[in-house]
Amino acid sequence: MADLGEVIRGLELCGYQDGMPQCDSCPYDGKDCWTRLKRDALSLLKAQEPRVMTLHDWEANHVAKMPVWVEWSESAKGECADYAKADGWAVLNVDGFVDVVCFGGRCWTSRPTDEQREATQWAE
Repeated sequence: MADLGEVIRGLELCGYQDGMPQCDSCPYDGKDCWTRLKRDALSLLKAQEPRVMTLHDWEANHVAKMPVWVEWSESAKGECADYAKADGWAVLNVDGFVDVVCFGGRCWTSRPTDEQREATQWAE
């Protein structure tokens, strides 16, 4: 999959500037370029959707610390995070993530809407 910069550039150049696509400058030139560009754009958009994180997220990203949106417990009615942190965001390492989960909390990849939080079941 291409990176964000390539997707943005591809979308700009496929925007038919002056009535013509700019294929010669596009990082997606070649066979099925429009299909590949749409697929990569969709993947990047879906990756930005808030979702509850798993330990695999850290392992897959090979990072020691990651900013997350934390809900401390279901009994807290999903009120988010430690307000001493920046509006719900916390920077956790793997051990911090495990602690949050062990104490009944959950971590999100980005700030969820109230509807997303209510629609997502808490782990048993």
